[in-house]
Amino acid sequence: MGNIFKQWLILLLIVILPACNNAVSRLYGIRSSKFLDDNEIAALANKFKISDGIYTLDTNFISALNNFEYSEQLKNNPGPHPVKYKFRQPLLIVVFNNATGRQLSFLNNCYAPGFPNLKWRTKNNMQHFPAIGGTPTDTLVNLNDIVTYLKPIQAATLKEKKYSMLVFWNQYLGRQTGRYLNEVHSYIIKNKVKDISDIYYVNNDNFLYAIEHNR
Repeated sequence: MGNIFKQWLILLLIVILPACNNAVSRLYGIRSSKFLDDNEIAALANKFKISDGIYTLDTNFISALNNFEYSEQLKNNPGPHPVKYKFRQPLLIVVFNNATGRQLSFLNNCYAPGFPNLKWRTKNNMQHFPAIGGTPTDTLVNLNDIVTYLKPIQAATLKEKKYSMLVFWNQYLGRQTGRYLNEVHSYIIKNKVKDISDIYYVNNDNFLYAIEHNR
């Protein structure tokens, strides 16, 4: 747990402290946040060998996350809620049950310890489907809550499978993104994920840029 907390703290500092950006981000290969147009996202997807199911996350999802903090379910738990912060992480995999819309598993970069490279297979995180993640699931954000904010760049052909797997990726985390997506591609093949799950590759560069620049 200590290593996970340390990893989470480092990544949080990278996001919020310019001085930390200058010192630590270079070691992780982290780049400056950028607002990308559709052509740039498509080109980046091609670089990372993503051929279909390409989406971008609308920046209005920031407001939606803020609203979840004040939802009926949180009246007895006032103050900042982890739902908001776990979706603000740069790299994450979320699996939903299509019938219920509920989250089945949630894995983000906070639970991929390692320096100077994140290790996604720690504690068998990506050995089986759905991916085992240390990040708790929640009942606040369901599949439709996110799909509403996805803009297709090259939409997937959805076949009403049992599950939906959302893979969030970006240029922001530089080489970490490349390593992460290599793990994801291998994981999908090994577990035959395409046979049982629709897959959305969600670029969140514009979302992260808007958070950083308060837009």
